[in-house]
Amino acid sequence: MRQDDGPDDLRGVEAEAGGCLQILSRHGLDTFDGRTTTVVNWLRTPLRELDNQSPLQTLDTVTGYTLVDRVLGRIDHGIFG
Repeated sequence: MRQDDGPDDLRGVEAEAGGCLQILSRHGLDTFDGRTTTVVNWLRTPLRELDNQSPLQTLDTVTGYTLVDRVLGRIDHGIFG
């Protein structure tokens, strides 16, 4: 019989998700020259590259995180949607 995941397992998942969000936040601030308001607005804006969802709407999965990070990377290199 398998024992259910306990609170310690959930803390590890939360820590990993928090770490990803922290990395993404730093990437956004680097991309938008440290302008916090611009990053927050960008995170809330639906993007064609994300099937008209906002970056925040896609961050509930690792795949979504990766897609948002790639969009920021394209902006870093001057490649817009």
